[in-house]
Amino acid sequence: MSERSAWLEMDFLPGGDAGARLGEGWSFQEDGGIWAVGPASAITLPPAPSAERGRLEFLCWPMLMPPHLPRQRLEILLNDRPLYSGELTSLEPVRIGCDIPPGTLRSDGENRLALLHPDAAAPAAFSPDRGDRRPLAILAMALRIDAPVETPAELQPAAVQADAQGPTGRGLVLCSFSPVAFEIGRILDSFPPFEDAFELRFVQNDVDSGNILQTLAEADRRRVVAVWEEVADRPAEPYTNSRHPIPRSIARVRFPRLTMRCLWPLAGPDPRSVPEPPFYPKGRYTHTDGAALQLLDEAKLADAALYDRYIAVSHAMLRDPESGLAEDAARWRALDARCDVKVTGFILENFRSVALFYAPEVPAGALLAYVTEHLLASLLPGLAMRPSELYRQFAFYIHGYAGSFFDQAPIHPALVETFGLSYLPAEPRYRRGYGARTFREHILDYIRWAPWFS
Repeated sequence: MSERSAWLEMDFLPGGDAGARLGEGWSFQEDGGIWAVGPASAITLPPAPSAERGRLEFLCWPMLMPPHLPRQRLEILLNDRPLYSGELTSLEPVRIGCDIPPGTLRSDGENRLALLHPDAAAPAAFSPDRGDRRPLAILAMALRIDAPVETPAELQPAAVQADAQGPTGRGLVLCSFSPVAFEIGRILDSFPPFEDAFELRFVQNDVDSGNILQTLAEADRRRVVAVWEEVADRPAEPYTNSRHPIPRSIARVRFPRLTMRCLWPLAGPDPRSVPEPPFYPKGRYTHTDGAALQLLDEAKLADAALYDRYIAVSHAMLRDPESGLAEDAARWRALDARCDVKVTGFILENFRSVALFYAPEVPAGALLAYVTEHLLASLLPGLAMRPSELYRQFAFYIHGYAGSFFDQAPIHPALVETFGLSYLPAEPRYRRGYGARTFREHILDYIRWAPWFS
């Protein structure tokens, strides 16, 4: 049987878990919560346990300054479907409750909650001594969504229950191997709810999952509860021997290969990039620059003159950065159409304010955490815990996780400015191993092919 219970609870107070799911339109953490700023704010939610009827409750405090600003209009939309529309006029916190109609929540992909607040205003506009020039609308304090979930007695699927008498008693999750999948595995290996209930096993990425199942021992095959498949940019060649479909009792989740190219449009082949053991088995510089390659004959110039030449040459090559972003977005959308975990909206909403990639094929912690949370959603039937508790624990567990940040591709200063990458400091230093250099230092050394470390 199912009962309506808290599927998701978000705490906006200090130490809470709301920050990981906030999109555009939010300010920073404060003692009382997090302010929604500007005309609209967004929250990305994981897949729901079902698409049945639910209920949303939202605790917030409107920014009012009577008589100049006596109200804050607020609309709440879930997956573009209106849930609430009203005027907030109380000088005290307000609790909003509204029903979620059947079919509004998505169980097969992320959910998007939009808050529209057109009356946002800066307190300093009405009272200069207040000093706050942010366009404030409402102070979010707590959000709860109730949705039908299975009772604990029903949560374990029969395949896992049958094997509970075996040597492991854990469900088996098969995952196609790749560097990104390996990092996801590292995250989950230390996450207690996953580690206690499941075993993650990597398999070949170029072999049909149904065929892989047939190669497992009978005891392992009975334990499989999910198959996670990474999908590359281009469709792979059809499998020549795909006679074994995946049983419907096994969750099959496709997630995209995570890449971003628009921040590094000058990357390309460099004939100098060859293995140099023992210090550079993958080449002295793993991140290349086409503009710098045009200046090899000028490497003996003084630092200032050489860097000025680089800036002139590279600016001529960086004519339309936005077209690179559009190409990336088109590629992500094409992947989303083939995947269960969809990333386009999350990347476009967050890449300017949060580090999502360290290099073209190296996603950062926030994006890896986002994908991992969605993969965990496929395992909810095998966990003897409420979905809200799983997500709460994961949000606390993943807080502060940065990903594999020891090999960062420096970003051209013009692109930092064009895209408004606010997460970078005024003069960022990019990591390689345990060393770090500014963009200028990196480019000068790269042109001259100086040792990075020895």
